[in-house]
Amino acid sequence: MAERKRVEQKTTDLVDRQRRPNPVIVVKPTPIIELVSEVKVRTKPSDNKYIKFTLEELKSKGPTISERIKKNEIKFAYYGVDGEKFYWFYQILK
Repeated sequence: MAERKRVEQKTTDLVDRQRRPNPVIVVKPTPIIELVSEVKVRTKPSDNKYIKFTLEELKSKGPTISERIKKNEIKFAYYGVDGEKFYWFYQILK
């Protein structure tokens, strides 16, 4: 009898779901707002100078590069990828 009650309960749940009306979606119109952002104009190109290293150069010149970093002569700026080659760019500070 317990199994029979479970089956009846499941069927009543399905019938109740079918009787429920579909929810109504109300879309309210919103005013159109124009967003204007200020654009910063660069007056001159950057005066920064960079040194480019490949992986092989970093392996061979590693100790000298780390000494220059410690002396604050250069600092890491960014890296780039060209196919399978990786490049590291260091900014010259002094």
